[in-house]
Amino acid sequence: MSMHTSKGLGFRVVFVVGLEESFFPHPEQDLDEQRRLCYVAMTRAKEHLYMCYSTNIAGPVAQGFYVYRPSPFLIEIPEDCAVVIQNQ
Repeated sequence: MSMHTSKGLGFRVVFVVGLEESFFPHPEQDLDEQRRLCYVAMTRAKEHLYMCYSTNIAGPVAQGFYVYRPSPFLIEIPEDCAVVIQNQ
């Protein structure tokens, strides 16, 4: 389900994936609109919210190997409001 279509709905558990810098937010799209969409996705979770990003992607889709940083939207979440789980 897209973030757009989730507006007005609620779910016990929500996963938001693809939160890599330069992907979400995308540099060629309106930052405020993307921030609003991220908020919409976050507020759909009634009990658990998981927000995920990849540190690196390799293969034909990535056309080689590229190291990603987390979306600024993740970095803006206060530390006392999140539990960070890292898988090395």
